[in-house]
Amino acid sequence: MSPPSNSSGRASLGPPFTLSPLASIVLPVEVILGRVTLELAEVLKLSVGSVLDLERHVAEPAQVVVNGQVVAWGQIVVCAGNYGIKITAKAKPGEDT
Repeated sequence: MSPPSNSSGRASLGPPFTLSPLASIVLPVEVILGRVTLELAEVLKLSVGSVLDLERHVAEPAQVVVNGQVVAWGQIVVCAGNYGIKITAKAKPGEDT
């Protein structure tokens, strides 16, 4: 049995898909400024005032990660006394660096 067709002769699989029912799903969003790898001995030496070099130049954009996937990059800004991020580039599917 073939699917019903519409006036253009193409197969009709029902009403068009809409994302509206999914719009209220809550996803974790992280902004990653940089990363560092430390040996356990270095971690144990950390104290108030310790500084970690995040291996990322201050001019490099921060990563915006949604649900574990990089979706964009941006510049850190201040918004009403809070940190924020201004999106400067969007990731292409599969892009992760």
